Amino acid sequence: MGDKVKVQVYMTDGNIYEYEVDSEEKARDHMDKIIESGYRRKENENTLVWYPPQYILKVKATPFKGGYYNDKVVS
Repeated sequence: MGDKVKVQVYMTDGNIYEYEVDSEEKARDHMDKIIESGYRRKENENTLVWYPPQYILKVKATPFKGGYYNDKVVS
């Protein structure tokens, strides 16, 4: 099995939540679901919080080596 991939979820309130998954494929799947349906997290033993997609600024996975173009900002 390869290295773990860290998924970070950047929220409009300034918080960044992160966790690790086992592969780039899992990270890609998680990122797709987060953007589509929002982000869920356990706040404590008895509370599940679900942030709708409009509260998510971006989702980032690192390290991520495969499958995409290396683009750059041009403006």
